[in-house]
Amino acid sequence: MNASRELRILYLEDNPLDVELTRSRLEAEGLPHRMTHLRTRAEFLDAMQKGGFDVLMIDYSVPGFASLEALEIARALYPDAPILIISGTIGEEIAIDTMRRGANDYVLKNRISRLSPALRRVVQEAEDRRRRKEAEKAHREAEARYRTLFEASPEAVFLIDGQGVIRDCNPEAERLLDIPAARIVGRPGSDFGFLGRFGAGAAEPSVRDAGDPGHPSPSEERIVAAGASRWVEVIPGRVAMDGGQGFQVIVREITGRKQADERIQNSLREKEVMLREIHHRVKNNLQIICSLLAFRSAESGAGRGGMCLDCRDRITTMSLIHERLTHADDLSRIPFREFAHSLVSERVLSAPPPRRVTFELELAEATFTLPLAVPLALILNELVNRALRNSFPDGRKGILRVGLTADGRNGWTLEVRDDGVATAAEAGSDTDIGMRLVHMLVEQIRGEWTFSSENGTVCRVRFPAAADAPVGS
Repeated sequence: MNASRELRILYLEDNPLDVELTRSRLEAEGLPHRMTHLRTRAEFLDAMQKGGFDVLMIDYSVPGFASLEALEIARALYPDAPILIISGTIGEEIAIDTMRRGANDYVLKNRISRLSPALRRVVQEAEDRRRRKEAEKAHREAEARYRTLFEASPEAVFLIDGQGVIRDCNPEAERLLDIPAARIVGRPGSDFGFLGRFGAGAAEPSVRDAGDPGHPSPSEERIVAAGASRWVEVIPGRVAMDGGQGFQVIVREITGRKQADERIQNSLREKEVMLREIHHRVKNNLQIICSLLAFRSAESGAGRGGMCLDCRDRITTMSLIHERLTHADDLSRIPFREFAHSLVSERVLSAPPPRRVTFELELAEATFTLPLAVPLALILNELVNRALRNSFPDGRKGILRVGLTADGRNGWTLEVRDDGVATAAEAGSDTDIGMRLVHMLVEQIRGEWTFSSENGTVCRVRFPAAADAPVGS
């Protein structure tokens, strides 16, 4: 009982003097209260209809009432209300009778010092009973809700105790196993294979950590039930059971999902094989074109032959891209570092003698999609060929440096630098087909480029990482 709360008291008493003595006693003992004095049967019945009291004090003998009639009326209307019987003289038998009829305690008027402690006690006991009943009611409602959810769950649910014995299961569990509940409950989970790991000494991580935050524990298993093989997802969780711990195991059938996943995986494998075959055929066709161009250059004069060889190099570059895709784990992206290394080394080593140009590569790990990788590869091819052709004439010795770096602005920078003859004027030349091709390709990947002389020639191409599709696509 809250000591600061004012106690609302209904006091049925025909003697006003006793009422005043009682009120004075409660005030002297510091019990906050508001007392309503009832004298007659009519006042009592009216007060019973209105309610709004914390405790009821009834004089044992009140004119107009039969013996303990007021007690019986109060108890019928308010089964849980605290009731105190007040009497001048009361024997042991009468005291027992009042308690049997529903009084919570009694106090003799000649021992009025017991009144305040008795009031506090019966009110506190009534409050405890109320809270206990509310808790029991909430527990019953929670049990009913759980049972409803348990029975209506579209997934099989098994309750398994700490010894691994199945204590309960829902209708969906019966359907999954094609066995009635009477033949499931009471048997060890090991009788059904996939439930056998739940119980005493469970040590598997999926079981040991069941229900712990941050420990996902579902597992997929194949079971045989009702004469058919099925895939299920098993989701365990720890629950309190019989003063210890048990498991609530939710079993969800995923046979349809597994079959759909398998069909998708088979389809993806077929498409991957087809894509590899397409890239292989494209590479072979491009190599045929390269061979025709090489053959044509041998029959042509120096001017036309050079143009044929330039075209062959460009087509070879595209062929290398498709060859990389043929062997790549991811058919959607090109590991550009390895490709650039192959391209630069091939161009430098295939240059006509005397070969006095060496190369240095500083390439970041990067993968690009095909729509970005192809134009970027052609740009690199043109810039390397330009450097080998124009910056190192007549067997001039030098170094060709190629770099690829992330520029910190969600983009990349490709740089081709040499220490040969400066040829910056080529950047604006309309007669250089290669440089015009670089200009178009840079626009295609939404980039920008600079061409300058810095102790040789430097070309930098900056492009966004999201340039995965050509402009206008």
